[in-house]
Amino acid sequence: MFENATNGDLDKLIKKCKSRLPEHVVKLLFAQLINYNEYMQKQGVMHRDLKPLNIMLDKNYNVKVIDFGDARKVNEELDEEEDDAEGAPNMLRRGTFVGTVNYQSPEVINEDEQGLPIDTWALGNILFKMLTGHVPFKGSVAPTVYKDIKNRNI
Repeated sequence: MFENATNGDLDKLIKKCKSRLPEHVVKLLFAQLINYNEYMQKQGVMHRDLKPLNIMLDKNYNVKVIDFGDARKVNEELDEEEDDAEGAPNMLRRGTFVGTVNYQSPEVINEDEQGLPIDTWALGNILFKMLTGHVPFKGSVAPTVYKDIKNRNI
């Protein structure tokens, strides 16, 4: 079943509100994003490209996350060792470089082991943009953005 996202994407809404959303709108939308993230983490799924353009809004401003083309179950590509020292499933992926520059986590940029927290990192950047109208790490070229993300220079 298809649903209409009559209010467009979150990026469009931020621009429409003159680059900053009212606090009550941020609370409403971000609460939905937290619920989405908790549900996906319980399913063991990483979206890996969360950004305002992939967050659609229906007629009631309910969040609809789209574009799962890069999404993966965390256990799909395990390293040599399938369990950690305590026998828990290895929830990490290594060396897959995906996502949109301003929302990528340091783990993705460094091509380190990646897990469910990379989507939480992206949500933090989305929250920053909803509150300020701009991304926390910005630059005219990707290497500059990557350097700032690695060093956490906002």
